[in-house]
Amino acid sequence: MPRELNGRFLRNGPNVLGLEDPRAHHWMLGEGMVHGVRLRDGKAEWYRNRWVRSSQVAKKLGEPCPGPVPEEDFACNTHVIPYQGRILALQESGPLPYELDGELGTVGTYDFRGTLEGAFAAHTKYDAHAGELHAIAYHPDRDHVRHLVVDASGRVARTTRIPVADAPMMHDFALTERYVVVFDLPITFDAAAAGRGAPVPYVWNRNHPTRVGVMRRTGGPVRWFGIEPVPTRTPSTPTTRAGRWWST
Repeated sequence: MPRELNGRFLRNGPNVLGLEDPRAHHWMLGEGMVHGVRLRDGKAEWYRNRWVRSSQVAKKLGEPCPGPVPEEDFACNTHVIPYQGRILALQESGPLPYELDGELGTVGTYDFRGTLEGAFAAHTKYDAHAGELHAIAYHPDRDHVRHLVVDASGRVARTTRIPVADAPMMHDFALTERYVVVFDLPITFDAAAAGRGAPVPYVWNRNHPTRVGVMRRTGGPVRWFGIEPVPTRTPSTPTTRAGRWWST
C-alpha cells in the first residue's frame, strides 16, 4: 500500500446482536457495527469491529451504559462520518448520533453541545468552505421535516421547518452553493403497519405527490416542482451499501 495513505477507513452497518429467529430479521434493523482499518506508512496497523454501545447493546453485552440514555435509543447503524475530530455513527428517524473514539469504542450520544433537539439524520452534507454540516431530519410523528445547520462552532445554529404531508421517509437530500434540494417521495409512514408490528412501517403511497423542493441555504420558503414517481424499489429491498468514510 502507498506509504502516503494514512488514516482510518471505517464502515458502519447493521449487525444484529442476539438474533433468535433469522426469519424475523429485517436487514435495516440490526445494531450498528463499525468496522475499521487503520493505515500508517504503508501498513495496516489494525483491523477491528465494534458494536455501537447503545444502552440495549451494553446491557446485552453485560457492560455499563456509556452515559445518559436518550428518549429514543438505538445503536446507530446507517452511516459513519468525521466531524471536528470526532467520529459519529448516524441513524435516520429519531436516535441521536453516537460518538466513537479513535479505537472505535463508544463515547456516548452526541447532541452538538446540547443544541440538537430531537432527531438527526444519516446522510449529512459537509461544506468545508463554510464550515457547516447540513442535515434533513425526519420523524414519523412530525408534520414537517427539519433542515439543520451546524456551524463552525459545532452547534446547531439554524433549524428550518419544512411542512410535508404523510410523514415521508426523506432518506437523503442535496446541497449546492446557494440551495438545499429536498426530495419528497411517496415512501411514507404507515400507522396501520406500525400497529401490526411491521419492523419498518414505511410503504409506497400512491396518493402522495412526488416532488422536489428547492430552498435557500439561509432558510425561507420552499419552491416545489412536481415530478413523475418511479416505483422501482421499496424500503424492504436493499439498494445501497452501508455507510462508510475515509479519514486522514
